[in-house]
Order: sequence, then structure tokens, then C-alpha cells
Amino acid sequence: MVEITYNPEADVFHINTSENLKPVEAISVNEDVLVDVGKDGKTIGIEILNAKKNLGEAFINKQEVKIL
Repeated sequence: MVEITYNPEADVFHINTSENLKPVEAISVNEDVLVDVGKDGKTIGIEILNAKKNLGEAFINKQEVKIL
């Protein structure tokens, strides 16, 4: 199950593809996007920093997100 969260204090939008796995590494795609990787080397999440700037507040508000 995919879980999408948004932390307004940190302005971080997170897409988690596996709720039971913990990332062992975060690969930086650019200064604002990180890919979380599990111990098997597969992607288990994506973090978008500065989410309001990168995604837009309107986009964030339209998503079904869990606010942290």
C-alpha cells in the first residue's frame, strides 16, 4: 500500500511504497529529491524537500495525504 504524507513544518512531501520496510540509504536525485532504498536495493520511498516550491501548494492540497 502506498502512503503519502506531508509535513508542513519541514515542508516535506513523502511517498512511501512499503510501510513495513525501513530505508537503508537515501539517494540524492537533486538538492530537493531523495529516493529511499531498502536493504534489497529496491525503491521504497521518495522524499520531496521544499515541497511547496517544487510541487505547488495547490497540488499538495489536492492529494489525499496524511498531515504529520
